[in-house]
Amino acid sequence: MAMTWRQPTEGEREEVSDSVQELAWQLARHQTGLGPADSPLSVHDAGTSPRDQAAAWLALASAAAEVREIAEVIVRFAVHGAGRTGAVGYPAIGAALGITRQSARGKYPDAVKAPRPGPRASRVVDAAYQSWRLLGDGRYESDLAQQLLKADELEADRGPIRPVVPISDLDAEYLHAVLAAAGTQAVASIAAALHEVLTVLQSEHPEPAHARRRARMALTGEGHGRNESVSLLSLASEGEDISPGRVNDQARKQLVEMILRWVTGPDVYVQVASSLAFEVARHADQHGPDGWKRIADRWLQPGLRSGRMFAVAYRLLYSQSDHFDAARLG
Repeated sequence: MAMTWRQPTEGEREEVSDSVQELAWQLARHQTGLGPADSPLSVHDAGTSPRDQAAAWLALASAAAEVREIAEVIVRFAVHGAGRTGAVGYPAIGAALGITRQSARGKYPDAVKAPRPGPRASRVVDAAYQSWRLLGDGRYESDLAQQLLKADELEADRGPIRPVVPISDLDAEYLHAVLAAAGTQAVASIAAALHEVLTVLQSEHPEPAHARRRARMALTGEGHGRNESVSLLSLASEGEDISPGRVNDQARKQLVEMILRWVTGPDVYVQVASSLAFEVARHADQHGPDGWKRIADRWLQPGLRSGRMFAVAYRLLYSQSDHFDAARLG
């Protein structure tokens, strides 16, 4: 049965409105340092002074603005996700948002992509996830085998061909939000997500005998950035045995969805290892020298008790940080 959507009913809108207002008010209480039993218990609390009432309303306004900003990030992510499928255009996006198609196009100009480019990108992956790089004479050279093919030959023999592209600004923004929400569980959640992605890719391959090899190639874009690819697969392997209590379940699900889209999307292939290596380090550096401590739990800190997973994760996800210290790897 095909998945469909409809506009919410009035009752559903009221229910969502009540939930969002309650969420904003709870956030406002946290921002002002109020305990569970401290007044005011609502912005309508008549037992407080006008000054306290005004402070409560302003705190609610500030919290609601934060909720609005988060909601807009989700809207933009969802709109671009719909546009990337190639199955909808601006009329459908406008209808979903309750605006005209012209308004949707003006607000989200890059949501609906043009048809995928041909294989003239500087690097591409073929249908088997093997990576090829463009040479000066217009031919493509395999990163794994000593093989040269013209662009049309590559498309005909090993297509469909997808360009290898960096992570988009939208996905980078979303990834940073996921990492921020996961906090010190971020690194463990990435490892668990990578293992799950491999499991999903392996289960979907029609030939069980080759499923593991193909899944690993799909995750790494075999041949490109081999050292990072080895580290990525090692981290995915470590993710199999992580205790669920160390993983932020929501972050894990979001990462799985995003990484699967990166490697299986019909138009482009996003290099997982290099994207995670750069963006995780950039996120950690927002916290200064203690960035690693802010994204990794106590079992992933350097020291006498640090294990193999620390070395793998630290090398892959933090080596591009301004505060990376190779001495911590021993």
